[in-house]
Amino acid sequence: RLMDYKLLLTLALLLVLAAPRPAQACSCIMPVPPAEALQQADAVFSGEVLSVEQQGNAFHVDFQVTSIWKGGVENRTVIRTPLDSAACGYAFEAGGEYLVYAWADGDDFQTNLCSRTKLLSEAREDLAALGSGEEVQSGGRCGGPGNVAALQASFLVLLGLALGRRRA
Repeated sequence: RLMDYKLLLTLALLLVLAAPRPAQACSCIMPVPPAEALQQADAVFSGEVLSVEQQGNAFHVDFQVTSIWKGGVENRTVIRTPLDSAACGYAFEAGGEYLVYAWADGDDFQTNLCSRTKLLSEAREDLAALGSGEEVQSGGRCGGPGNVAALQASFLVLLGLALGRRRA
């Protein structure tokens, strides 16, 4: 009889442990102030969403970038976000203009509902704290390490030419 109770107890315990659990919803702490969010992010930019496409377990959001506060973001860049808000995915809409706080994930950028990412029309506090970003010129990078190196090289060439003319 004792064996029967142990067997029943073991089966009951297994059923409780194996029972499906409700899915956990996204839970975010209060976002940090804009200046701190800028420091924590790998990229901060504003832009218009050109398209939103599901790829695997994420949405890939294609942006036409208009201004950059941080990061070597292309004038056209893609950000990943989880598929739904329960997984902290941000619901971008094509045609919408957003201020995006993103972090690097390999060669890609991603963002989520817990960042300060928001519609540009709702980003007054952020824009006041961040100041004016660097406008993106079509066809290139803005603020990336490649541009800095190119500017440094151009400066050195011009400096060399100027010094060379002085000696001649």
